[in-house]
Amino acid sequence: MFLNEAMDNFGEEGEQILGQIAGDESQSSWRRGQAIRLLGEHRSGTGKKLLLGLLNNRATLCAAIRAIREYRDPEIVPQFIALLDDGNTCSSLVSFSVLEDRIDQLSPVLVSDEAVYALERMTGQHFEKEDENLLGHRATQPWKDWWNKNRTAFLANPLSFVPPETNDESEDDHYGCSVETIAVSPDGNMAFSSGKSYDPWVRAWDINTRQQIWATPSVRDGDTANTAVFSPDGGMVAMGTTNGAVKVFDAASGSRLHMLVLGAGVYSVAFSPDGTVLAAGLDSGRIRLFDTKSWCETKQIGKPEGLTEGIAFSPDGSLLAAARFDKVRLWSVVDGKELRTFEVLPGKPPKVFADEMEREAQLWRVASRVAFSPDGKLLATGSSAAVQLWNPATGLAINSSPSYGKVSSLYFSPDGQWVVWGNGWDEIIRWNPQTGKRLRIKNEFSLGETAMTPDGKLVLSPGARTDIAIFDLRSGRKIGVLTCTKRRH
Repeated sequence: MFLNEAMDNFGEEGEQILGQIAGDESQSSWRRGQAIRLLGEHRSGTGKKLLLGLLNNRATLCAAIRAIREYRDPEIVPQFIALLDDGNTCSSLVSFSVLEDRIDQLSPVLVSDEAVYALERMTGQHFEKEDENLLGHRATQPWKDWWNKNRTAFLANPLSFVPPETNDESEDDHYGCSVETIAVSPDGNMAFSSGKSYDPWVRAWDINTRQQIWATPSVRDGDTANTAVFSPDGGMVAMGTTNGAVKVFDAASGSRLHMLVLGAGVYSVAFSPDGTVLAAGLDSGRIRLFDTKSWCETKQIGKPEGLTEGIAFSPDGSLLAAARFDKVRLWSVVDGKELRTFEVLPGKPPKVFADEMEREAQLWRVASRVAFSPDGKLLATGSSAAVQLWNPATGLAINSSPSYGKVSSLYFSPDGQWVVWGNGWDEIIRWNPQTGKRLRIKNEFSLGETAMTPDGKLVLSPGARTDIAIFDLRSGRKIGVLTCTKRRH
């Protein structure tokens, strides 16, 4: 309370007090962080000077970057460029599971990572694909190249490199949503989306009219929605988040019906075909099954090993497939027994690694998506290298196609003749395994995640700060968009 009052009631003197607190190493880290955050929020000239001083102080550098990047002031761009070679650690990305009583440190967050993020926020420039920084590390070389190319022009006119901020209070109701996951209702009439913590709204649209039906705030505090799925009757939507929760919404109104706190990041959710079971795949590797009447847990499947990034029930509900690191595993739903594994084709490793931890993680080997054919006789798996078809009854490989990048969504057409996926290189691909025919749709909207309507005619593709594109899958043409608005209804 005192810190807020100091800024709100004492003007420049209050800002100086906050600056002293922020730079005082005897203060608690929480108190110093709050002081820096308040200085960043108020963006006054005095606050800017104080923050610049904190940016040059090793003890306050990391917190200062996070606060001062909100200024969007071109004068500090050269300072951020100078930090791109700084290998010091700001903090750590940590995975934890309360139920499994373990804590795993995944990766350090470096000063250079924070500098890259600040540059992205200030300039509007992005040089990485979404799946190129899975460990939280950001590529610095593209920014060095950008600076070498634009240094002279930047110093001559810095303001031209920092786009103006949009005014959320303007009469223009359009809002550039940042969607991470999208789902389509079983009848093909409704779409649901959710995404990053900096776009904390979940939304629903009428696909036929292209009108937003409702929007409700749901994702907060650095959380990200990774996955979403409609129930088979279309009445509910389940969404999994990195903060370790599954949120279940009423599809018609957007009201939240249930919230399951799982203690580990949720990267995949799926309803059984009869709608009686909801499965959640966790970053701990386990898959947890819940009864959709009582919402009590009924079973856990799998060992705590690797990330479970994609799961799917067989059409009769007897089998559950899961993409887990370099393998896809198949279980019996009734008894949780593992039946067999499928070795996916790995992608090519990066030519340059951000650090040794990225090399050890071997992310290019990860299996990311699974899907059963409508008759249950085929299992499709997607990795960074290929989409492969298997016989789930025997485990034998049947066919494969290059995926042209990490597979972020994977479907069969209703007649089972086509396999459709979105990849990390902004493409939607339709492949006929029988004929070998392949259609590649260039998709500037994409983050890789897509959703196909149940009739197999349309594919919806969201992206960062854009509308959601609608593609005709037969022709490959974009035929419309779903536009985010600020209205809740």
